[in-house]
Amino acid sequence: MYSSIKLRFCCLSDVGKCRDNNEDNYIVGLVKSNEIDFYKINNPFTLQVQEFEINQNQSAVFGLADGMGGANAGEVASQIAMNTLELKVREFGKIPKSDNERVLFLQDIILKAHQNILKEAKHDTSKKGMGTTAVLSAMTTEGLTVSWSGDSRFYALSSKSLDNKDHRLNLDRLSLISRDHSLVWDFVEDGEISAEEARVHHLSHVITQSLGSGTEKPNPESRICPISIGEKFLICSDGLNGMLQEAEIEEILMRNSSLNETLHELINKANEAGGYDNITLILIEIIDLVESIDMNHGHSNIMATTASQPLSFQRKKRSKSNIFLLVGLIASIIYLSNFLVQNTKADIISKWNALIQDKKIIDTVVTKSMEDGSKDNIIESMTKVIEKDTYINKSENILDVPPIQSKLINKGNEIKQEDNVLIKPLKNSIVPRIIQSTNVDSLLDNHDSLEIDTSKKF
Repeated sequence: MYSSIKLRFCCLSDVGKCRDNNEDNYIVGLVKSNEIDFYKINNPFTLQVQEFEINQNQSAVFGLADGMGGANAGEVASQIAMNTLELKVREFGKIPKSDNERVLFLQDIILKAHQNILKEAKHDTSKKGMGTTAVLSAMTTEGLTVSWSGDSRFYALSSKSLDNKDHRLNLDRLSLISRDHSLVWDFVEDGEISAEEARVHHLSHVITQSLGSGTEKPNPESRICPISIGEKFLICSDGLNGMLQEAEIEEILMRNSSLNETLHELINKANEAGGYDNITLILIEIIDLVESIDMNHGHSNIMATTASQPLSFQRKKRSKSNIFLLVGLIASIIYLSNFLVQNTKADIISKWNALIQDKKIIDTVVTKSMEDGSKDNIIESMTKVIEKDTYINKSENILDVPPIQSKLINKGNEIKQEDNVLIKPLKNSIVPRIIQSTNVDSLLDNHDSLEIDTSKKF
């Protein structure tokens, strides 16, 4: 807990090089003892550097939203999210004091904004399908609380080298407070691919939750963090981190430039790298703080709540609709089922490998069973058991499933079969995190094994 926190902040938003309109939004609220001031995105989308002191009677809130939907009014969705933050703060009149209350307060705003977006889309059907990410943060004398849904980010730059580096970024001073709600980021969290591999992955823009989704309400996460003098916090839409490596972001933040110069440098670099998306930034710097006598309260760098990662997801920005992805997956399953029935083993291998290469999808694990040790093998069931890193690997990256009973190969399991074939998850490929099942009876005759080349990494 702190007696006072003095900070300065600056905001900047840019349409980028490839878009006609800006679907991002930001808002800053300064809650004082007798009034509340809000600063919103404007034209030319700049909020100049300001200073503010947080004390027992004053606090601050920051919000950033990255709209999606294109013609379906992504900018409307992001504006609704920021307006909801303002309305809830004004209605409550202050920021809650305790950690748990602040977490619930911010998460409730995200859920309320989600409802407001759905309500507006129902009222005006031309806006159906609009959605947005959201990152909300509140700073009080208790510390910093961050809540988010989607893949917009909240970074922290320490004033000195980190004792415990962020294993996802592995940088000297930069860490990521939030974590993306996206398909590829789960693999980064597990150490299976790097943050840079996730950044350039062709599925990097597929998010697993957002505000405005008609199928799943958001399940926001929150984090409570301590604060130190000289620390900087960067809130950004993925128009920044989608263009720049974290090492580049860290290097620019570490310069002794003004906040305004720093934000312009980040946006210029992102545009030089392509500027494929809107770029919106909020930069906060802690310039002074006074610690209270009792420092045992409010100093936990913990996850206050954990999102459940809903299975439905929404393709964002460059591919706005999830329909094409889902149709592609379903078509792949149907296609596989049909050619399993109709083709020889050689044809199966050839077509399967072509499917992997052409569609960039590995999404079925086939296991076989044998009746009474007979050489007449039958696939009694084909079970699609797709989940994160559900793969089978043997030497030379060949999937060779012996005649065993069909079973779910769980993450991390190693199964030793009677013929001493070691089956374990393959760590160098990734797949959409969906679980579905298909059962097909009496498929394939007279095939002792099924070999599938899984050596391709994509």
